[in-house]
Amino acid sequence: MTDVLKGVRVVELSTVITAPLAGMMLADLGAEVIKVEHPQGGDPFRTFRGEQYSPNFVAYNRGKRSIQLDLRADAGRSILLKLVARADVLLENYRPGIMEKLGLGDDVLTAANARHHGPADLLGRDHAAAGSENSHPSPRRDDPVLRCAPRHRLGDARQPHLG
Repeated sequence: MTDVLKGVRVVELSTVITAPLAGMMLADLGAEVIKVEHPQGGDPFRTFRGEQYSPNFVAYNRGKRSIQLDLRADAGRSILLKLVARADVLLENYRPGIMEKLGLGDDVLTAANARHHGPADLLGRDHAAAGSENSHPSPRRDDPVLRCAPRHRLGDARQPHLG
């Protein structure tokens, strides 16, 4: 572990592997990472394979703090915007349009974040599970990652069966 990112605050809105892994790396480098989870269940990897704290969840979320917020409720959105106001990075991997549907589009998040001047200064979304609005439609781009995770193997994403 190192403190090269000490003083950097990351708000993480993510599930499964890709974005939590990025958040874990930032935490390993000394950033303060606050993972936002839904109050009912949170990250699906939390209880992966029926365990209360699965090894997968623990591995990808070490070094983070966690808060439960219902972003569909005004109170949850209000607390998130307070977190974003003091954040340097917002790590998010929801499907395209979800943040806007929640009333948390780039314009709202940028306005809440007085430390930055535009979405590019605050937001990191290149890893979105379903791509961006400009990408080819795909139900989930992290599907190959999900299929590989239980086997701890990587394979060709075009293969219907990886094991």
